[in-house]
Amino acid sequence: MDASTLALQAVGGFVVGGLIGYAIRKAAKWVLVAIGFMLLPVFGLWYLGVLDVNWEGVNELVGRFV
Repeated sequence: MDASTLALQAVGGFVVGGLIGYAIRKAAKWVLVAIGFMLLPVFGLWYLGVLDVNWEGVNELVGRFV
């Protein structure tokens, strides 16, 4: 394997890896924003006293994933 092919593979792998990492980071950001917008009405209704939230149950649910 000559040096130019090896360099091209290394640079190409670096660029593709960077692009994949960037795409994953952007997708994760949008997923978290969507989850936040879904939880916003729950927090608002809880603050107004319309909704009663079982925070221990929420904490257990989050603890399963984290």
